[in-house]
Amino acid sequence: MAGLTLHDKMSLSRAEKPNLVIGAVRGYGFEQLRPFVVSLQRTTFPGDLVLLWNDLSAETLAALHQHGVKLEHFSYRGSGALNSWSRFWPQIGRLLRLPVGNPVRAAVYKKILNLAFVRYLHALDFLEANAGRYRNVLLTDVRDVIFQDNPFRDPLPGEMVAFLESPHMVYGLEPMNDGWILENYGAEMKAKLQENRISCCGTVMGAVAGMIEYLRAFVSEIVKLKSVEHGADTSVHNVLVRDTLKNQITVIDNFERIVGTVNPKSELTMGISGLVLGANGQPIPVLHQYDRLPDLASRLIQQLSFSEMSRISHAS
Repeated sequence: MAGLTLHDKMSLSRAEKPNLVIGAVRGYGFEQLRPFVVSLQRTTFPGDLVLLWNDLSAETLAALHQHGVKLEHFSYRGSGALNSWSRFWPQIGRLLRLPVGNPVRAAVYKKILNLAFVRYLHALDFLEANAGRYRNVLLTDVRDVIFQDNPFRDPLPGEMVAFLESPHMVYGLEPMNDGWILENYGAEMKAKLQENRISCCGTVMGAVAGMIEYLRAFVSEIVKLKSVEHGADTSVHNVLVRDTLKNQITVIDNFERIVGTVNPKSELTMGISGLVLGANGQPIPVLHQYDRLPDLASRLIQQLSFSEMSRISHAS
């Protein structure tokens, strides 16, 4: 590095850091995780895949380890995606609004919140502990995500990046999402979000510093909620995108680039290779909720099986 300025050295150091794909899983067998893991391996992605995990079998852990996945255990007292202690939120939430401190709040959250929420807390813990190791981060759902290309193929357009759902998914026209925001935040926030396109909380990207800021803001929102039942994670994410962090988050349209979130109403463009194309004519790197279209899921997984068999054959 002789002759380089300090700025040059710092820039080079950042460039040499790997990117990170991180998600949380509980109770799955390896076959349910295989499309996610193997499809990412099939791309040119050279970084780390970290799975925060709870309640996985020894066989599943061994298979993930064999595929190069970095595994980080987290504690969870709920049953499946649900946590029965969430029903005490109306009482506990009022106590947590007192000046008890963020460490106390986080400890309580990890005990009483459902899996959809605690994954954000544990992802934040991991990123804060490993902030200097990574450059950019994709925080993603796992079971219903498949990769068609390196998720960091294209430069990120901002420090925090969120992705929209399909064009018809709009607050005021979606009874389920409207009901969640009303239950979680109340009528004032529901009115504020009216007519805004809905962003999917299942995929969020950014630089490490941006993702830490996003996750800290996410956790800070929890204490404001009237309810923490199913769907509250989507509500919090959209409040961040459309209100709290609206001047800091770059919002990308569905299938524009990087992420495509599939919907039963989706009109997909297929390439000659059998992959789903984005607006730029290239395979969309991250295909979310692909299993909403069973025929598509079957084709993609079949391609993946052939790809994996070919890789194994060449390796042997």
